[in-house]
Amino acid sequence: MDIGIVSQFGYDNYGNRLQNYALQQKLKCRAESIKTIKLKPIAKNLLFRLKEYSFVADSILINYLFAKRRRWKFVRYNKRYLSCSSRVYCLKREYTSLHKKDNCSLYCVGSDQVWKPTSEFCGPIHYLGFAERDRTFSYAASFGIDHIPEEYVEDVRKGLQHIKYISVREDAGKRIVEELTGRTDVNVHVDPTMLLTAEEWDEVAACPKNGVPE
Repeated sequence: MDIGIVSQFGYDNYGNRLQNYALQQKLKCRAESIKTIKLKPIAKNLLFRLKEYSFVADSILINYLFAKRRRWKFVRYNKRYLSCSSRVYCLKREYTSLHKKDNCSLYCVGSDQVWKPTSEFCGPIHYLGFAERDRTFSYAASFGIDHIPEEYVEDVRKGLQHIKYISVREDAGKRIVEELTGRTDVNVHVDPTMLLTAEEWDEVAACPKNGVPE
């Protein structure tokens, strides 16, 4: 059996990359192979990073180089520790061909704030509409908010109805799913980073050089 993971992918966020790795490792005991579906970053990402790292110096060039070096480290981490799809899919575009290109027995969405409707890093793909409902489940998925804005309610409701087995990360998420769908089978589970032992994390940990993480 193969399992495909759909999460937020490739962004410069430590927690996001660690939860992706942890979920991959825990699912390995239930499948022959695991792969994370690669999603194309948002186009305005570079400008966003320049603003985010503006504290480094007033020089735009220095900010750019700093952001580029940081991103390269995340790309290296993805290649070293994650098994990923060979194809990259655009977050906001048509994705119905995904199941044909990267066929898996099951698809899991999670963890992280994959169902936050106002986030530029989330899209319809996070409700796994490209796959048959019987092949879908979530693990510790989060909305990142305690209520869904009215303009997103119907889209979120429709998306949730397509997920066969739902696991969320917070009690607020459980309440949102129950209120929108009427379901009573929603489970609350911890972030996957909490599932690995200290020894398992030591296998991928590295000591920083001169106080700078590698």
